[in-house]
Amino acid sequence: MIKVALIVGHSEASKGAYSASLQTHEYPLWKEVALEACREFRETGLDAKVITRDGISIEKVGEMVNEWADLAIELHFNSSGKKIKNPQFGHNNQPEYITITDITPSGCETLYDADPVDSKLFAQTIHNGILKSLTEANPNYSEFRKDTNPWSKPKDRGVKLMDQGDRGYRNLHSVKIPSCLIEPFFGSNARDCQRFKRNRAQFTRALVSSVLTYKILSK
Repeated sequence: MIKVALIVGHSEASKGAYSASLQTHEYPLWKEVALEACREFRETGLDAKVITRDGISIEKVGEMVNEWADLAIELHFNSSGKKIKNPQFGHNNQPEYITITDITPSGCETLYDADPVDSKLFAQTIHNGILKSLTEANPNYSEFRKDTNPWSKPKDRGVKLMDQGDRGYRNLHSVKIPSCLIEPFFGSNARDCQRFKRNRAQFTRALVSSVLTYKILSK
């Protein structure tokens, strides 16, 4: 039986990026989604386990995953913004820095580490499944207009090899089985978030179907 570790990004103490559109941080969202995906995996005859980093180091989580699982997926969402000096700092307990959200960036990307080599194929397979799950019928499509497409697809930011020093590199590098880190959308982009909300059930099912596809491709 295939065993899949679903690693929840961040922790209860450090919840990750906040999405105003979804009104939640990365950690609580992905913990909930991971539990939903676990049920999907088990209904398909696969085994899955939700793993968090609550009170556990990145390296210890890697050891746990390596001992138990055959495959691992770490769940995050992207976010764009920058910290600036707060002009109100010093007044009414205002913080020294504030974050200005950039709502422009959007899209889906999947990250992997070079070790083991099968991680690239696994990442690409998961990425393809996620893109398909978030593709919708285009409400503005018209067969009389050449500039419209019948399908509305998320922006494909690609499958990317992580380099040492990249944010999240230690997370993947500590795992020695085929694995990937997914960022299906930008929490700072309202359209991305609404797309995910509408297709959340398809997204969780896509994780399962993509694992099954990977097992066929990797034989």
